[in-house]
Amino acid sequence: MKKKKEFLGKRYRYLLLAGLCLSSFTIQAKQNKSISLNKPQSTIREVLNEIEQKTAYSFVYNDRIVDANKIVSVKATDKPVSDILDEVFENSNVSYTIVDNQIVLSVANKAKESQQDDKRTVKGTLKDAQGLGLPGVSVIVKGKTTGTVTDLDGNYSIEVPDNATLIFTYIGYLPQEVKVGSKQDVNVVLKEDNKALDEVVVVGYTTQKKADLTGAVSSVKMSNLEDMANVDINSALQGRMSGVTVLQSSGAPGAGTSIRIRGMGTFGNNDPLYIIDGMPADNMNDVNPNDIERIDVLKDAASAAIYGSRAANGVVIIQTKKGSKSDRVNVTFNTFQGFSTPQRKIDLLNAQQRNMIHLEAYENDLNGAAPSDKVKEKMAYYKSPFAQDTRTNWQDEVFTNSAYQGNYDLSVAGGSEKMKYNIMGGHLTQDGILKGTSFKRTTFRVNTETDITKNLKFGENLMITHSKQNIVPDMSASGAIISALRADPSVPVYDENGNLSGSGQLGADIQNPVGIINRADRVRTRDRIFGNVYAQYSILENLTLKTDFGYDWSKWQDKWFNARVPEAGRASNTNELTQRDWQSTRWINTTTLKYDKTIGKSKFMVLGGYSYEEFDMNYTNARGTDFISEDPSQRYLSSATNIAWMQGGREQWALQSYFARLDYSFADRYLLSVNFRGDGSSKFAKANRWGYFPSISGGWRISEEQFFDPLRNSAIQNLKIRASWGKLGNQNIFSNYPTKVIIQNTTDDDGYNVVFGQNETATIGRYEASLANPNLKWEVTTQTNVGLDVSFLNHFDFTFDYYNKNATDVLIQVPAPSLAGITQDPWQNAAEVQNTGMDMNLSYNTKIKDLQLNAYGNFSTVRNKVRSLGTGSSSFFTSSYRGTNISRTVAGEPIAHFYGYKTGGIFKSEEEINNYKNSEGVLYQPNAKPGDLKFIDVNGDGKVDGNDRTNIGSGFPKFTYGFGTDLTYKGFDLSLFFQGVSGYKIFNALKYEGMFVDPRYNQYADIMNRYHAVNNPNGSLPRVTIEDKNSNQRMSDYYVDKGDYLRLKVLTVGYTLDKNLVRKIGMQNVRLYVTMQNLFTITGYKGYDPDLGEAYADDVDVSGVSEVGVDRGQFPQPKTFIMGLNINF
Repeated sequence: MKKKKEFLGKRYRYLLLAGLCLSSFTIQAKQNKSISLNKPQSTIREVLNEIEQKTAYSFVYNDRIVDANKIVSVKATDKPVSDILDEVFENSNVSYTIVDNQIVLSVANKAKESQQDDKRTVKGTLKDAQGLGLPGVSVIVKGKTTGTVTDLDGNYSIEVPDNATLIFTYIGYLPQEVKVGSKQDVNVVLKEDNKALDEVVVVGYTTQKKADLTGAVSSVKMSNLEDMANVDINSALQGRMSGVTVLQSSGAPGAGTSIRIRGMGTFGNNDPLYIIDGMPADNMNDVNPNDIERIDVLKDAASAAIYGSRAANGVVIIQTKKGSKSDRVNVTFNTFQGFSTPQRKIDLLNAQQRNMIHLEAYENDLNGAAPSDKVKEKMAYYKSPFAQDTRTNWQDEVFTNSAYQGNYDLSVAGGSEKMKYNIMGGHLTQDGILKGTSFKRTTFRVNTETDITKNLKFGENLMITHSKQNIVPDMSASGAIISALRADPSVPVYDENGNLSGSGQLGADIQNPVGIINRADRVRTRDRIFGNVYAQYSILENLTLKTDFGYDWSKWQDKWFNARVPEAGRASNTNELTQRDWQSTRWINTTTLKYDKTIGKSKFMVLGGYSYEEFDMNYTNARGTDFISEDPSQRYLSSATNIAWMQGGREQWALQSYFARLDYSFADRYLLSVNFRGDGSSKFAKANRWGYFPSISGGWRISEEQFFDPLRNSAIQNLKIRASWGKLGNQNIFSNYPTKVIIQNTTDDDGYNVVFGQNETATIGRYEASLANPNLKWEVTTQTNVGLDVSFLNHFDFTFDYYNKNATDVLIQVPAPSLAGITQDPWQNAAEVQNTGMDMNLSYNTKIKDLQLNAYGNFSTVRNKVRSLGTGSSSFFTSSYRGTNISRTVAGEPIAHFYGYKTGGIFKSEEEINNYKNSEGVLYQPNAKPGDLKFIDVNGDGKVDGNDRTNIGSGFPKFTYGFGTDLTYKGFDLSLFFQGVSGYKIFNALKYEGMFVDPRYNQYADIMNRYHAVNNPNGSLPRVTIEDKNSNQRMSDYYVDKGDYLRLKVLTVGYTLDKNLVRKIGMQNVRLYVTMQNLFTITGYKGYDPDLGEAYADDVDVSGVSEVGVDRGQFPQPKTFIMGLNINF
């Protein structure tokens, strides 16, 4: 049964049909509503539309039994609607019933229709799989115009001729045909239509029905995420798709995230390839989430191979919203307003606790001896009246509990037979929970498509964005968050003169945290024009030629001013301005020829194409110092009295590609897909320029076999097994000229110069900064995937994939000896990396009367291992803290795993220390005291030294999962979504200052659980000491915490107003909702947030995977409360 307007959703079917049991279709209920109408030579559909616009009525009818295209002429002045309908349907077999504001059209059973047939009455009941009656099911006699509709309980009665066949149709259910024969009662159970199998998925230059997929593809419709009040799309995807890990590098407004598809396979750029409306992009941070229609993620080689050279890390395909044919302009307005607050704060020592812990540390070191005058002076501070009071909660000073968030989106969409359009605009304002931080983004998008002729189609997709990000330092010694954790709680924010206080008598080398925020002046702006135009020509019925021209222009600026710092602690009498400007242009042309053909039970799709892409970027970086005035109007390079350094340059690369694809299916059961792509990259020398990437995949839809019929009807509606194999390439290594010698200035980006001779004379000039390697070639990732798709019990859908992803000839920078005189290590194809794992998805959908339920979940595993680093290096280190390496990559272990000593708890007595010795009776730790950490002799050489450092954990989760449910009941809706990880470690670098006593700083409250023979004999943490003769503070697994967590990421409650009510004020739909994000997190981790990614992912100079899961005090994810409004006009 066709529903005339979308606002008559399935959830209202009982309300809509409640009156049908009160009267037959041949009785016309008169109404007193009167209107004027003038519609000469118009279709019945146009007349009905006019009546809907002028009244609160809506029509329900079946196109198969009511001819809505019939031409009629109507002229009425102040007439009741019923009189107008009498005129419209005069001399026809159409009748109507008016129930409240619904008008149901049906066809009367006229005898003239089939006088020669002997007729009899057949009755029955239509039910769903749960045995509930289905009202409003269309019942039609096949080949006739005779029809009826079931009543509220699913009952029907109809006159049929001999040998009749009845057709039962209902939205959301599979149609069924039943031969009546001699039966007088025909009862039918309708099966729900599993539309997921007919869902169309974008798989690279073409589309496929989900039922025909032979590769591993995850998809998300943005309509399923509308309740999240999305600020950026990456974080919205976290936990939504199996095999897709979203790493949050920061909770700062506008901060980027890292998407990792099936692990990390290279030491360079692990980002997937993003395709936005057919156009490659470096990221999707500029895209307004409300502009997106759906996202498809190609995870295996068979799905991604047609993108070849850049698909080794997977492909994320984004489709934005398009216009559609409509008899009216569809206007949509969305807004949400809310605020964010910190999820938690770290418990710190108050002043008196700090005094006790610091004095205890001094006393432990003195061990009964008399203190020196210097030590005595320091200890006296803790007993002074000033040090007894906690004057400042520094975390409260730098964080806000009411960071504003607001968003506005407006779209105008529509179209005709010839043209379709969608015009969208949006503006986002997001303040951060760290004071002084914010992000603003304005977007504008136009998508159009026009049929120039019957065979020629022209379209375009255009996006224009502007964003501005205000940044406050968070990590490092000059970061506001780090300083707030270390600052003396006895020191006030301002001194008695109203000036910012220094760090206090303890002499901490930090700035006043409030001062950091007040002086912060870093702004990052980005402007972007992104889009493509395309033409599509149907040469023959099944032969289509399409060409696409894409353009991507970006302009970035990162500008920050470091002002003078007068207060004690980390005082500075200098100032400086650093400015970085980039401008890039990318052009791409893609032309494809596609042929579709069905011959009997065989279906073919053959596609061939050519692509050429060119990238051009220029940049200027400069730093000026010694500004006489720090007034904002003077913070430009022209006001600097000294230009410390200035750099600039231009970089280019190009890519030429040929590709082909074959999809074949036989009898919708046996599926085959073959891809091939050749890429030529300017980044490699001519001998190795071209890479070739094939793939093949197949599937068997067992459920379509005849022998499966009994099981399909009772239990398993769809069963498909899949397998794929393919090769993919990678060239993204953060160097556009890896085979060339790089020439650089002798002045670096900190103003230092190369020096020569005994007097170290600064020399200005240029030098060779790298060694050329003309033998570099493509990284190649070979991936094998086996999968299973099952739909069962009419409500469940399950997918399973196992994959083995092996990257060879991985490009790495192999360390060169210092005597080589270069500053950039040379690139080599030297490594091999493997990722293996499983992806699983399970969903459940049902409807029980007015309650619609959708439950879903996904689970993924990944195991990462470096199989080889070649012959040039046995290991290399990628990050450090306090001058000590904490991340290492070595063959046989995961990329960038944590590196340090292993511990065995703490010594509780002198006896334990004396018994901890090697086979020769030598003490392992002769300087240890009770309460010190016990370090393990890992290599068994009889001593504990640097050779015992080893893998102490990985910051990349072994397991990721997400689950949730969506409930709708009449006008109400409720959504819950949980996301979590397991098998995940965090290197909590902040313990260096927070859990060991440095008398300059404050510490964490957890340090109260330290061991002390008298004060706390049951303590389980290391004793407090300042001298630390046992080197407890060395990097070890003491810093490694379990990072597993389960988070209620989204909770939304919404209500959609009655559509008949909102239509009276000119609207189609109004929904109000309340959303809470990151409402609570279950975790044992005691830092700000266990959701840590790659700490430096937002840095413009990032060059590959340096560390994952290291807590350096970065901006935590906030808790957000939002109220929103969706309006459709």
